Amino acid sequence: MDVSIEQFVERLIQEKGIGDVPDAVLQQLKADLQERAEDMINAGILAHMPPEDLSTFEEMLDTSTDEDVQAFCREKIPNLDAVIGQALLSLQQLYVGSNA
Repeated sequence: MDVSIEQFVERLIQEKGIGDVPDAVLQQLKADLQERAEDMINAGILAHMPPEDLSTFEEMLDTSTDEDVQAFCREKIPNLDAVIGQALLSLQQLYVGSNA
């Protein structure tokens, strides 16, 4: 999932038209956008997680592998891809849309 988030962040920066900035600034911008994307995805997952599974999910975050957490999310949120897609679309609209 991280690779696709990195690709998404690269595309956002291109759509925003950011190009002629120092490399350090660009790297910080990418890191900030990736963190925002992950935060929005996590918020979407929490909003769609069945309430009876929240405590198990929180426990898994501390004790399980990323793969196990992802499998649990896919099991409990049948439309997980749509939830992730909506979170990324929201970030795109906030970030790129503000320049339109």
